[in-house]
Amino acid sequence: MAPRLPPSRSFLSLSARTLAFQLRRRVDHRHQPLAIFAYAEDGYAKENLGNCIFSYVESGVSRIKDFVEKYGEAGVSEINTLAPAHVLTLDLDETDSVYYCGAAVKEGKLTMLFNAKNLGVNISDALSRENLEKALNQAEQPEDNKLNYMARRSIREDWDPQAEALTKSARELLKNENLNFRPDFDNLFATLKANQAKLDRNDWDENLGGWVHSYFEGVVSQLKWQQFGEDDMLQEGFAEAVPNNEIAFRIVDKTEKSYNECVIEDGTTTIANWGVNISDAAQGFVDIL
Repeated sequence: MAPRLPPSRSFLSLSARTLAFQLRRRVDHRHQPLAIFAYAEDGYAKENLGNCIFSYVESGVSRIKDFVEKYGEAGVSEINTLAPAHVLTLDLDETDSVYYCGAAVKEGKLTMLFNAKNLGVNISDALSRENLEKALNQAEQPEDNKLNYMARRSIREDWDPQAEALTKSARELLKNENLNFRPDFDNLFATLKANQAKLDRNDWDENLGGWVHSYFEGVVSQLKWQQFGEDDMLQEGFAEAVPNNEIAFRIVDKTEKSYNECVIEDGTTTIANWGVNISDAAQGFVDIL
């Protein structure tokens, strides 16, 4: 009996809009059911190959729906951008990097991977959120996009929703309606990526937005602690020292202090270094005015 596969065209919907993620059969001979059968051990995969393949696809679609429900249109955009072929397929893991199953984006196709010795095992985990996000993060990025998936998600979740309120707090403390925070995520990401060997952790990209928010939150805390909101002279001193009305963040090779510092540079206050003693970065505001 021929294996039971889903229709060649199937679409998921997001509210009233269509999620343009097309599911097709692979036509590459290596991924035909008989080719996959070569990896079927005794049991489910060998005795019910059609159902096994269908279960991969069915669970994959369910996982994509879960992903879309969590991340909404931003998640839809990420999948369609990073897997532009709009194809969901099943393939052997030739890198021996997954034990049971996993995911990757190969040739623009969102690919569920199975270990050669574990076809049909833990099927529903192939496109688990962890595996799907890892695949999207490792996918080839568009030329005009300087960030990877994890960095974009972190900025979208941990920075964007709070940036306006944080900026408002700083403006009120400094009595300056023109003040802005400048995180410069593109250059920050490029610097961290180029210096990964110097970092103590490998989750720097998925914490990008949150940590930058914490740095600027530390700025606001220091402004409060140093009583900028109650001292006209401090407010005037800041305005004179920082005519560009920007508090910027960047990473430098070396700082005068152990972890981080704030300096006046080209009319911009710059917080330097990454991830350690975050709340102390603006500790010396008063001293540099």
